[in-house]
Amino acid sequence: MARPRLTGTRPSLYNQFLLPETQRERFDVVLVRPRNPLNIGAAARAMANFGFSRLSVVAPFEATWREARSAVDALDVLLDARESANLGEAVAGATLVVGTGSLNYRKPEQRVVPLPELPELVGRELVRGGRVALVFGPEKHGLTRDDLSWCHVLVEIPTDARQPSMNLGQAVAVCLYELAARADAADSAGAAEEVGRDLRKFPSGAKALANLAASTARLKSCPDTEPGYFNKFLEPLYGARR
Repeated sequence: MARPRLTGTRPSLYNQFLLPETQRERFDVVLVRPRNPLNIGAAARAMANFGFSRLSVVAPFEATWREARSAVDALDVLLDARESANLGEAVAGATLVVGTGSLNYRKPEQRVVPLPELPELVGRELVRGGRVALVFGPEKHGLTRDDLSWCHVLVEIPTDARQPSMNLGQAVAVCLYELAARADAADSAGAAEEVGRDLRKFPSGAKALANLAASTARLKSCPDTEPGYFNKFLEPLYGARR
């Protein structure tokens, strides 16, 4: 039996887990000083797999990077990519800049976010109407201290200490897959943010949220959960992180 071609109209459930297109348009993937054009092409292909199209390349080593043959069915991502001289220029329009890497060789000053929590972080910012930049460092050593100074948080990609370095294209794919696989977490975070924002507009709602905040603050533990387990679900409502 011949395998159906992946062109034309796809089944409605094919991409049900992807972020909405309106949100993906406010999400940039930024590659900082990449050396190998094949890695840039692989990153572009990973972006196309998960419906992302906004690529920014900072000071690429090879001038011919747009010709990478590894960008299978993603040539438009390469051709439309923006080239920047420095990271500051690349993330100038972003309201949330997320650096990526492992913690084996760095001690970041920023808050470190485990990879599974990335969708919630991104979802909340996109619902607010913000723009997100997900930043990847060069193949040899990753993001430098100066690069990290532009980042609000650092997402840790869990890797084995015996082989902490991950291929650039693979790192992009892993992070974007996480966004797709946990899109429900992003939706829930965004919905909670909207409800909390609406309730805070009214005195009665603000008072109710204040009482909720006081109650959850007294909740030290719960059977079979870690201390403060429910706070991460309730904090977006009463604005404890704002």
